[in-house]
Amino acid sequence: MAEDIEEATEATEVTTGGSKKKMIIIIVAVLVLVGGAAGGALFFMGGDEAEVVEGEEVVEEEPKDIAYLPFAKPLVVNYQAADGKTRFLKTEVTLMTEDESRLDAIQKHLPKIQHVVNMVFSRQKFEDLGTPEGKEKMRAEALAEIQSVLNEPMGEDNVDDILYTTFVTQ
Repeated sequence: MAEDIEEATEATEVTTGGSKKKMIIIIVAVLVLVGGAAGGALFFMGGDEAEVVEGEEVVEEEPKDIAYLPFAKPLVVNYQAADGKTRFLKTEVTLMTEDESRLDAIQKHLPKIQHVVNMVFSRQKFEDLGTPEGKEKMRAEALAEIQSVLNEPMGEDNVDDILYTTFVTQ
């Protein structure tokens, strides 16, 4: 009988010792999974994060009121290719501003803006417009011209970007 009691005590000690280790491992695994899920959720949802730079809190900028103003008609320009053939460009252009209150001022000068864009587009080379770099160069040149046109009467750059909504060369 004493032997049975000793065997039962030893079996209980072995069982509970192994059981405690398993329980600790399970708890740690659950905590890691829950922490990972919470961290992943915050990362993908963007959480309210504030940057800290040398002890100072940086305030996030207010979202801008981006507004778009498309040209009423597509622009069609012709120009000479290197082989001497006349080529055509048909594109629809949209102006972008980061301040919706600027739209009236831009609209007022739209005919002059369209003229400037037409002139910039018509002096391009067909070979350049076949590359993304050439299209980007033309866009940047047109944007600079538009900003200079608007800077003269208004004293500021009212157009922040120019976008091609269609772009066809022939």
